[in-house]
Amino acid sequence: MEQRAPAGFTVRRARPADAAAVAALVAASQEALHGQAEISRASVLRKWQAPRFDLRHDAWLVETGAGRVVAFGAIRQAIPGREFEGNLAVHPDYYGIGLGPYLLDRMQTRARAVARASGERFPVFRTWSSSADLAACELYAAAGFRRVAVFLRMEKGLATEPEEPTWPAGIRPRPFRRGTDDRAVYGVLTEAFGEDPEDMPATAEEWSRDVVDDPRADLTLWLLACEGEEVVGAALCSLANGRGFIERLAVRPAWQNRGIGGGLLSQAFQLLHRRNAERAILAVQIGVATEAHDLYRRAGMTETRHIEFFEKQIEAGART
Repeated sequence: MEQRAPAGFTVRRARPADAAAVAALVAASQEALHGQAEISRASVLRKWQAPRFDLRHDAWLVETGAGRVVAFGAIRQAIPGREFEGNLAVHPDYYGIGLGPYLLDRMQTRARAVARASGERFPVFRTWSSSADLAACELYAAAGFRRVAVFLRMEKGLATEPEEPTWPAGIRPRPFRRGTDDRAVYGVLTEAFGEDPEDMPATAEEWSRDVVDDPRADLTLWLLACEGEEVVGAALCSLANGRGFIERLAVRPAWQNRGIGGGLLSQAFQLLHRRNAERAILAVQIGVATEAHDLYRRAGMTETRHIEFFEKQIEAGART
């Protein structure tokens, strides 16, 4: 049975024309939590271009009787039928009246249905929240989610030209080449972050399809570090709303502790500055990447907030 929205509100499917309203909603939440917003209509539309996300079926808006968008929720299949990512936002003026629990229940119901149709009985649902959003963290805990990781968000201003990178002898940087470097970069990431990281596709071919071919990816912001022809490190960056994001920075274990990570970080700062980014931003997991944390601090990055990640195994039931 389809859930009913709280009294006085209506729910409907999201449409591309709703991107500006969703951006305004999320911006209000970000400003209330952090004093600034970093979202736009264009960035919302980019998110809606993600692989395995169907706006017609995987996103919902909650509106007042006057048609004001006050809450939004969406899910995406990270691994078809097996792993789902979800996020929701509620306007600060409408906290505490049941919109968050309603959307979270709706999102889980959708994930169960998709998993059941795929023959998966126990899919995993993942989500995240700023630690400053106490209501969201409490909502996930009350719904049976467990906190699995906490990341530090770190930032560096790029108003002035960053220092020139210093590279170890024999190491040179170069741009990423689609179709040529895919497998090598996938190898760098899996070696650096573990043989079977949960947030990486299982094969290089899947990674190429999901990440390299993602229409949101700007491959001109991907940097490699090479020794001869061998790719030994990578920094994968993106740019949105005047902010540069270092999504991944990795060095193969056999080449670590030689200054390659610092070279990639400095090169990324330069590239993002030249593309008019105001700040460089990345996230590092607390208690796991201690050496990386120290590297980012030495490079002038400062901690700005904590981001908590949650997950829950939900029972989809047998396909009928």
